[in-house]
Amino acid sequence: KSLIYFYRYRCRFQIIHNNNTLQYAIWENGSPNKYINSYPMASLLINIVLNEVLLYINSYDILNDGIEAINFMNSFNNEVIITLIYSKPIDSSWEIEAKQLSNFLTIYLSTYLTNNLTTNDITNYISDNKPVVNIIGRCKGIKLIVGNSFIIETLTINNRIIILRQPDDGFSNPNRYVNERVLNWICNNVIESIP
Repeated sequence: KSLIYFYRYRCRFQIIHNNNTLQYAIWENGSPNKYINSYPMASLLINIVLNEVLLYINSYDILNDGIEAINFMNSFNNEVIITLIYSKPIDSSWEIEAKQLSNFLTIYLSTYLTNNLTTNDITNYISDNKPVVNIIGRCKGIKLIVGNSFIIETLTINNRIIILRQPDDGFSNPNRYVNERVLNWICNNVIESIP
């Protein structure tokens, strides 16, 4: 059984340009027509930064020019990758602005977690590790990385701690809780292991 909220550690949102303001949209009935400003299914960290990312990007032409989508991925260890997807080329000037965005969000998350969450809130959804925010910019033929292009995830499989490196462009189950259950089931049902 999955949690009711804060269970998706990976999300993708379409970006709609509306009167010089960016808005998140999710796909419904074949097009990105449902606007959102919160997404309770997304992890706690994603929800905390969701609107801050758009507010920041709205303020910087280099970051918002040609942006089409934003992907979020985070780990239970408080590492976040935010991938900004563009229809236009990005370059070193984008990278400078993305570093500022990363710094801003890291400070914002640290402050928010310190000032707004009780110990029970934190231990249920995130670790007590210091947040790390990585930013990736993608456009046709270009991938610029501020920080890392992977996160480190910690899962408990058969009462063992598994530390896993998850690349931003690799497969991972968006629901970390179901992911743990699936991996436990697989390990418990292996008939034979061949070296």
